[in-house]
Amino acid sequence: MKKALLRFDEVTSILGCSRGHVYDLLRDGRLKAHNPNGRPGSRGTKIVAASVESYLENGQISADQWNE
Repeated sequence: MKKALLRFDEVTSILGCSRGHVYDLLRDGRLKAHNPNGRPGSRGTKIVAASVESYLENGQISADQWNE
């Protein structure tokens, strides 16, 4: 079973970028995050794995993935 959510360190490793760049991608809407406690950037924030896959394929996520 593939992971649905990824930690920041996993995403930086997959993309080969810094944590700051992952935040930039989130802010720009290129990646999607899940935040169980509702506070952006707080502890527990995970990146949606499907958005990382889509970013790698297309450089962005599709509108239907954003609304999942």
